[in-house]
Amino acid sequence: MQIGHETCTTAEKYPSMQIVDLALTISDKRTAYPYDKARIIVTSALDHYCPKARPSAAPVVAKTAQDYDQEFMQRLVSQGWKIMNTDTTINDARYTCILLGEGGRTPAQAAEMYATQKNAPMADAEGFVNTVMTTYPNCPAR
Repeated sequence: MQIGHETCTTAEKYPSMQIVDLALTISDKRTAYPYDKARIIVTSALDHYCPKARPSAAPVVAKTAQDYDQEFMQRLVSQGWKIMNTDTTINDARYTCILLGEGGRTPAQAAEMYATQKNAPMADAEGFVNTVMTTYPNCPAR
């Protein structure tokens, strides 16, 4: 029930969000729900709790979490990053989103944490955080 109300609130607040984006938001916030189940939950919640807020079905192919991960990696490489471990880099990106969202950190704080943990220059850390925020649709951009 709580997820249903959260979904309606999010859909009403961000009417341009597609179902895939709402599902990614739930799957990232509630680790018990993988993306495929989160998508079913979102669709059901919108139909039951707030049918008027349901995003229109666009003929656009939905992106998966892996699609966003791949896009993120491509953006880093295009910026000149040398990626040593793809899985670690993707986990760092997802953790950064958690810090910015549920963790309540500002982009500057997240960049400082990344720079400290990775022993990276602050400019690189700021670029990393900015790329995270502009790639993942469920990552807050403050």
